[in-house]
Amino acid sequence: LAHHVGRWATESAEGPDRWILVSGLPATAQQGWFLLASHDSGRHWFIETSSLDNHLFPDLEGLATMRFWNRKEGIIAEVTGFAPDLVVYRTDNGGHTWQQARLSYPASPSTSDAPRIAFIPPTHLIITVDLNDGGVVHYTSITAGRTWTPSS
Repeated sequence: LAHHVGRWATESAEGPDRWILVSGLPATAQQGWFLLASHDSGRHWFIETSSLDNHLFPDLEGLATMRFWNRKEGIIAEVTGFAPDLVVYRTDNGGHTWQQARLSYPASPSTSDAPRIAFIPPTHLIITVDLNDGGVVHYTSITAGRTWTPSS
C-alpha cells in the first residue's frame, strides 16, 4: 500500500480509535481509496474498506477530508473536479459501509483546498468549501450527516 499512496487524511475520535484515509496515485479519476482503522491508539491497523470493494466510497479525483465523532459514526467530504458537487459519505458502523449524498454548489469549487468539517455535539455538522471566486459555501446538518442544508 505504501507504494500507491497519493493523498491522505487522518482522523481521531475520542479514545483509542484512529482512521487514515489514503488514495492511490492520482493518475486517473478512478484512483483507489483505502480507509485504515485502529482501535488500539494506532498500535495495529487494518483496512476497513476501500473503493476496490465498495463503490459508495471515494473514487473520484478530488480532495477529501473526514471526521469521526465516535467509534461508529463519521463522514468523508470530497470536492469533485468534474461537476460542481460536494460528495459526502456517511458511515454508522465504523467505516465498514457508507451512504453517499451529492450536494450541488452555487459556483465552481476550489479544487486546491479540501473541505473543512466541524462537529458540534451531539449531532451538528458544518462542512465549509472554498470557491474559486474567493467565496465559501457551508453545508449544515443537524442530523449527524443524514440530511444537509446549504447556506452562504
